[in-house]
Amino acid sequence: MTDAFQMDIPSLGDPGTSFQEITAGPGDLNPIPKALYIAAGGTIDVTDYAGNAEAAVPVVAGSIIPCRFSKITSIDGGAVVYGIA
Repeated sequence: MTDAFQMDIPSLGDPGTSFQEITAGPGDLNPIPKALYIAAGGTIDVTDYAGNAEAAVPVVAGSIIPCRFSKITSIDGGAVVYGIA
């Protein structure tokens, strides 16, 4: 199958090209996703790309959060989170 966008230079506003489940931990996410997809709701503790930390952020199933989080240190309440990079 030919990819008409193969030679385009991606920007932050472009759709992601990979999708992976995130496991919480103290280290930086690699790659840092463009957005998060919430498959099951709960709460997450996050650190954004600028280093600002927030605890117990409620997330709702089916939502997309268009923020570049560098860390997700906790996933609670049954939340399932995917990174879109």
